[in-house]
Amino acid sequence: GAGRSRLSAGFVGCCGQGELHEIGMRRVCDLLEIEGVDTWYLGANTPDGAVLSFLADKLATEEGAPRPLVLGVSCTLAQGVPLVERLVGAVRGDAWVRQVKIMVGGLPFLRRADLWSRIGADGQAGDAAEAARVFRTLANLEGGGE
Repeated sequence: GAGRSRLSAGFVGCCGQGELHEIGMRRVCDLLEIEGVDTWYLGANTPDGAVLSFLADKLATEEGAPRPLVLGVSCTLAQGVPLVERLVGAVRGDAWVRQVKIMVGGLPFLRRADLWSRIGADGQAGDAAEAARVFRTLANLEGGGE
């Protein structure tokens, strides 16, 4: 509401295509919202194209230099990992949104410690509290900005 100071970075949470388990990502968004972060939750089974256009829209509506955005993608089943990798590749390959940082989470990423970096993400979180810490690092909120 009015008078509440918001942090300069925003968080967009989604469950990638085919992913129906949304409670984890909802918790991440809720926790960040409580901490004063602007969050947008795109829902379960979000198509790549919808994620890209939402990110482009958010970046385009910012005054002056766009604020940092972090995209969180949740994946609970191993067979969903290639779809998350495809989404990461789509973000990286899009000139409008490639500066968005990407955090992933879910069981496959807990089982294989290096999986998040292998698919090109910028960070990984095992739970909502860790996601809040990783968000701060990716959004450059720890010690000011550049």
